[in-house]
Amino acid sequence: MTAELRSAKKVIHNEELEQLINNVCNTFVNKLEVKFDKKFAKLNDKLSEVTDSIKGLNESVKSNKQEIQSVITTTKYLELSNKRNTLRFHGDPETESESDLNSLLSIIGNTMKVRCVQSDVDFLYRLGKSTESNRPRSIIVNFVTNIKRNEVYAAKRLLKNSDISIFEDLPKNQYELLLQAKKKYGKRDAWTSGGKVYVLRNNKRCVINSINDL
Repeated sequence: MTAELRSAKKVIHNEELEQLINNVCNTFVNKLEVKFDKKFAKLNDKLSEVTDSIKGLNESVKSNKQEIQSVITTTKYLELSNKRNTLRFHGDPETESESDLNSLLSIIGNTMKVRCVQSDVDFLYRLGKSTESNRPRSIIVNFVTNIKRNEVYAAKRLLKNSDISIFEDLPKNQYELLLQAKKKYGKRDAWTSGGKVYVLRNNKRCVINSINDL
């Protein structure tokens, strides 16, 4: 066998071997692609399930937030409704010789010039426990009608030079908001009406709904 023939056979053999290797590699790669395609398909399915689940949770959270906000709004409304006939008196001295009711009726009638009799008052009570402090406890007064309550509250200006002051009986969050408003704008330029907090800003009356409005 000549050298040229041996060389030709070697070339043919190498080409066949290379072709065989390529075929094996292509077959292996195709199998891997099919396998990975199936894996990715399953992962995509699971990802879709997770995405749908997260979407459902987000919708549920959103719905719950709306329900919670609705409950909060309703609670605030009920709190204000329960306090719509109520006023808070500060500064009335505590004495053993005179009942709180008679003392308040005297203040309302003589100082505030509003006709108010015992039958106009549903109930009243002092806040907190009795102490030896010289500072009298505030009195919560619930009037029978909102009309009488508003009549008394409208006359609070007549208490300006006395030790007595009147405030609306507010829910805790509104009371804290009022304190912050008074701290920033001053006692005379921050007040409440109908359970809402107002301030005088640039000579204009503004409603304060939250701390962010200050």
